[in-house]
Amino acid sequence: MEDLGILIGWSFLALIIFVIWEFISRRVSFFKVYEGKISPLTIVFTIILTIAATMLMSAVWRDLGKLIETQQFGPLLNANLIFIHGAYAIPLLIIASIVFNRFKQKGTLSFVLVLPYFIGSLIIMIRFLFEAGRYVISLYDRLGVYLVIIIVIFSVSGLLWFFQREWEKFKIDK
Repeated sequence: MEDLGILIGWSFLALIIFVIWEFISRRVSFFKVYEGKISPLTIVFTIILTIAATMLMSAVWRDLGKLIETQQFGPLLNANLIFIHGAYAIPLLIIASIVFNRFKQKGTLSFVLVLPYFIGSLIIMIRFLFEAGRYVISLYDRLGVYLVIIIVIFSVSGLLWFFQREWEKFKIDK
């Protein structure tokens, strides 16, 4: 029954990602390349693949956590858990980003096959950032809050820069 709830939750998240993707695809030049080339059925299967890939990545995430929890107890547990999850999430995102950027130019088929893994790695990275933020806040109280807010500011600033750059490319191409 728990797996059904997880599947429904991930499906809802995939629907939100699809809506965001549709919104961005109409405005950002990066996605204009694929306009009219991706069938609705392909989008549905891409969402299913995204859910499956994210569930697989989440299962590895949980198993890594269980591996650490069975070996240690006490205050080092959280630090080691953050370390092992970071050692999983960061390289996963780097590899997925490299593969995504390499194959997005190759054509629609490559883009559709690589996108779900990239989205899944982003979800795992966001999960890691939330976990690390909770740990920093619990460890440093007030200072931790400031550190987390600064990290959020830098992250959102980077996203704003990326989307504005893509928007300017779109305006120039028009």
